[in-house]
Amino acid sequence: MRLAGGGADIIGVDIVADIPGLHYHLASQRDLQETIELIERTGRRAIVQQADVRDMDSLTTVVNDGVAALGRLDIVVANAGIFSLGAATELSDTAWQDVLDVNLTGAWHTAKATVPHIAAGGRGGSIIFVSSMAALRPPLGLAHYSASKAGVVALMKTLAAELGPQFIRVNTVNPGTVDTPMIDNDTILGAFMPELEHPTRDDRQTRLGFRADQRPACSLAASAGRHQRRRVPRVGCGPPHHRGRPADRRGLPGQELT
Repeated sequence: MRLAGGGADIIGVDIVADIPGLHYHLASQRDLQETIELIERTGRRAIVQQADVRDMDSLTTVVNDGVAALGRLDIVVANAGIFSLGAATELSDTAWQDVLDVNLTGAWHTAKATVPHIAAGGRGGSIIFVSSMAALRPPLGLAHYSASKAGVVALMKTLAAELGPQFIRVNTVNPGTVDTPMIDNDTILGAFMPELEHPTRDDRQTRLGFRADQRPACSLAASAGRHQRRRVPRVGCGPPHHRGRPADRRGLPGQELT
């Protein structure tokens, strides 16, 4: 919504189905339709379809169709992610693989499906991967999630170096606990606050420090190339390749935004 409010037409995908084994529900068809309506209220166009980021073919089809309809692609936000709990040596193979497939492979698929379109435009662009503070400070019981998000950071740094000569900036946003159903549910609250029988909203905010959302950070990362050069504080976003100033042979790796 922040990007649409800033004048961007939107191509979006969601699996629109639950994944077995998770302790919370994923987005529904109703959520998808509401997203379309909210975007269209800003006066922008929305091409939002069902697709699974684990399925490269379906994801690529949506991206290709969207670019054909809208004419260009400049900014990509890879936000698909799932989360479950379990000690590292007690996780099932399925739990481990599901998280890695969505969070890391899905991010890679998103880059593969979109980078050719950004590069073809010849104007540069921005790719923002939503990682997590768990990639930088892994908590207990989240080995698969932390590993997947650390992989996203490594993927970002590699792509930043590879795509820099084409003036495509690549960064991660690394939020803490964000106020979504993935975190705000009885399973997670019970795990983090077992001493409280019925945690209140205030308890959740005090103990977990919910952040309202990550949209401002993503918006900043998407637009930073117009305002920032190589040195950027951690409250900003990754050091972009400044237009008109070619990258050196090593490229400039992106930076994590916390």
